[in-house]
Amino acid sequence: MIEGRVLTSVNLSCCRGLTDEGIKTIATSSLVDLSVAMCGQRLTDESVLAVAASCPSLKRLVIADCKFITDRGLTAIAAGCGSLTELDCSRCPKLTDASVKALVADCPSLTKLNLRNCKLLSDEAVTAVASLAELHTLRIFGCRLLTEDSIKVLAGNAKLTTLDTTNTFRQIFKASRSGA
Repeated sequence: MIEGRVLTSVNLSCCRGLTDEGIKTIATSSLVDLSVAMCGQRLTDESVLAVAASCPSLKRLVIADCKFITDRGLTAIAAGCGSLTELDCSRCPKLTDASVKALVADCPSLTKLNLRNCKLLSDEAVTAVASLAELHTLRIFGCRLLTEDSIKVLAGNAKLTTLDTTNTFRQIFKASRSGA
């Protein structure tokens, strides 16, 4: 470390050999931006628990494609990183409505949220997300359990300027046309 300088931003995306121990090493109170996208073959909740415990100033977190992150990890992030404004947890297939509701409750300043292809999320999660007063960007495509009720509730969010539902509602429409 150079005298007077601290690490505030780390991008380790696509470091497929990265482990929980590596994340624990870099998780410090000075971090405001962390990306570990596509490092999902070895990272578990232990990584995000370390971030939650050590990075209270975190503003942006990208954990996209981290297949082993569960509600336990995301709930810890919500509790430990209340200043979070941007979160990308797309393609984290184990996340459910419970952790998204915890995130909304503990991180009211979220402005950008990417939940794409989180296949266990339902209208309940979107209803919680719709209450975020500062949210302007939401990506929920590939969340196959969503219904048109999600769109209705999101219509009430005055700050929302970008809503990406690509494929999600196309699949609902196809299912309704086929009688499924």
